[in-house]
Amino acid sequence: SAIGLVELDRINPALAADQALWVGVGGAAFIATVVLLPDHRILENYTYLIGLAGVGLLLITMVFGTRINGAKLWISIGGGQTVQLGEVAKVLVVVFLAAYLRDKRELLAIPTRRVMRLPVPPGAALAPVLLFLGACLSLVVILNDFGTALLFLGIFLAMIYLATGRVAYTGFGIGLFVI
Repeated sequence: SAIGLVELDRINPALAADQALWVGVGGAAFIATVVLLPDHRILENYTYLIGLAGVGLLLITMVFGTRINGAKLWISIGGGQTVQLGEVAKVLVVVFLAAYLRDKRELLAIPTRRVMRLPVPPGAALAPVLLFLGACLSLVVILNDFGTALLFLGIFLAMIYLATGRVAYTGFGIGLFVI
């Protein structure tokens, strides 16, 4: 059909080859992770290091990144190739949040005070994760990557709900996002 022909004209074989290469790299990284890390709980020993690595990758992109179409997301690695360290940072952010929220879920689930009738957990448990999230969101906004900022916020809100069972926390986060 005419629609099928139009779609075929839009496929760039060079980009398809690059995509295939990176799918292969991602698959190899996945297999290596499963083989070399059979017990994922060992990552809990490195929670803060993983979080710092995620923020570090975003900082590296901010400093050394190349701006394309208004967003500074790519690092040139030579030969016309680019890599998005932010994609690795996304995985590291999720691992950090999962480990942190698993470790602090009891403290976060029990509010110790109320602010404007909203239950608030102890600051010592909430502050580190909010500072981490704030740093990540600030960096991706500076990089002009609002899709990743929305992804980070959505993941955080879903994970804090799963960790604590508190709808109020997620509702407050969604309200802040709307504002």
